[in-house]
Amino acid sequence: CFLRWLAMASVGGGWMSDYDLFPLGFGSGTRDPQAVELHYDGSFTVYSIVPESKGAGVPCLLSGSAREWERMAFAILENGLKHSDKQHWTDMFALMDLRFEDAYQWTDDVID
Repeated sequence: CFLRWLAMASVGGGWMSDYDLFPLGFGSGTRDPQAVELHYDGSFTVYSIVPESKGAGVPCLLSGSAREWERMAFAILENGLKHSDKQHWTDMFALMDLRFEDAYQWTDDVID
């Protein structure tokens, strides 16, 4: 899962979601192509958090500019290196850990 962060930076940023996430509130209601709109002027944004966690992000719906995706890719990697003593450390654990550094904007817009 670590490579998807760099993949998003390499394609110019934008939105990324898990394959099992279905958007309910976005869209124009037409079949016409839509312009990519990023919240918070392209700052990296996480749209799902662990309940009662004060911003512990779940990487199932994310957005940001290419620069923001690259910044977060390196932050996720550096966080993983800090936890190299752990038997299992994922990009989700790293994202949750990065909330303490105010590394991203967050909102809880994903319905369980």
